[in-house]
Amino acid sequence: MPHSSPLPMTTPLQAGVIPVWTRSIGSWNVSIGRRPFAAHELEGHYDKASDRWHTTISKLGFDAAYAGLVEHALPAVANIEQTAPLNVLDAGIGTGAFAAAFASRCPRPFDLTGVDVSSDMLRQAEKHLHDCNVAARLLQGDITRLPFADG
Repeated sequence: MPHSSPLPMTTPLQAGVIPVWTRSIGSWNVSIGRRPFAAHELEGHYDKASDRWHTTISKLGFDAAYAGLVEHALPAVANIEQTAPLNVLDAGIGTGAFAAAFASRCPRPFDLTGVDVSSDMLRQAEKHLHDCNVAARLLQGDITRLPFADG
């Protein structure tokens, strides 16, 4: 039985969806997107992964990548006024891998604050940074709502 009215057209991706992949195949437009996690969903996913996260990112070469990124950024750190305290924020600190790479290469003292949505990731960061002799203030929270004054 034919439709009396055409099927409603939809937008390629719904509002709030993060586009991941879009292609035209002949007359077809195919789009794949994902919705962002709510903070509590994100926390749950990272809590579940926290025990194996550092091992996984190390196997994938993140340690070397972080070291290279820090080496690239250090000239900018050198340009910061020496009399001002150097405050470093690692937003989404995870297991502390990037913070440890920064600490091992930064030539001057700094105060490190790490923020993560996952309490289990923060426990991993605390252990990892302690093993690397890096002091840090670790806070659980949403990095889109940081508890700091601008500046």
